[in-house]
Amino acid sequence: MPPSVTPLVSDLLVTSNVSDGTLNAGRGLEQGIWFHPDALTKYAYTSFNPTVGQEYTFSLFIRMDDGGAPIPGGSGTDFQIVNNNAGIPFGGYTVEKLGDDGLYRVYAARIADTTSPNFGVLKWASNSGRGFTISGYQIVEGPYPGDYIHTEGFAVDVAAESLQIDHAVLSSIFDGEMPEALTLLIKGTMTRAKEPQDYTNTRLMNWEIDYNSYLDMAVSTYGTHSGKPYFRSRKDGVLSVKSGAEDAYGLGLEAPFAMAFVLTATEIEGFYNGGSTGKVTYGGMANLLSVPLKLFPKGIGTLQEFRIWAETLPSAAMIEATS
Repeated sequence: MPPSVTPLVSDLLVTSNVSDGTLNAGRGLEQGIWFHPDALTKYAYTSFNPTVGQEYTFSLFIRMDDGGAPIPGGSGTDFQIVNNNAGIPFGGYTVEKLGDDGLYRVYAARIADTTSPNFGVLKWASNSGRGFTISGYQIVEGPYPGDYIHTEGFAVDVAAESLQIDHAVLSSIFDGEMPEALTLLIKGTMTRAKEPQDYTNTRLMNWEIDYNSYLDMAVSTYGTHSGKPYFRSRKDGVLSVKSGAEDAYGLGLEAPFAMAFVLTATEIEGFYNGGSTGKVTYGGMANLLSVPLKLFPKGIGTLQEFRIWAETLPSAAMIEATS
């Protein structure tokens, strides 16, 4: 598992000669850049000034129009990752398949030998001509890409004790009003431990004003529990909880997890590693837009993906997302 690293750059590639470079175009990537399926030279760069002698890793998400795996490299492949415009191509690419819907992550590392600020993606006229959409790129120091945190285009702050999304960003996303419906999805790995001895000793997400007003997701190893998921909402002091079945992981083992919390105006439902907890009625969410949303504030693990929607996603979609 690569170490967690803070991206130096995490944004959309902006300097581009791709005609619809800021459009999603229905290809399933927010703010994606679509490289048309043709034999023309296309590029998309970002501005970042490297330090000569420092190793950097450039990573991106990509979906090919034909649904197949991308082939990065030189002439005859699909594209190159470059620095100094076209002057310095990266090499030693890694291509990771992410699920079964044609999404891949591609990354490569190199030691900078110029301070040229242009890092990006280049498709030569001599490349394959396959079309593709790119998004979610990052530049980090070192030989690994690190975990990517999906942020819908906004920044994630590293607080003293946890990763968090600032309340001003959340308020802006929701136009200043707490939504009636909400779906939260979080994926990563966690290592089971018995400490601290409380029933939320691995807390994956916590959005809380105080004890009387919060949302959170947790996996408990308290007492005889080996890994019991909890989904909780408290409003005006009234607590609503939906828990799921125990998992089978042992203490001390780092294992992958996927959790989703779906809230309507009247019901809550949790999903854990491909299974639903079922639904329970509740009195709605507290207005939490005055406080940050904290990710993995308690426990041992890695955070790989976090998504939030101001709507209720169907159960079938959430079961697929957490399996």
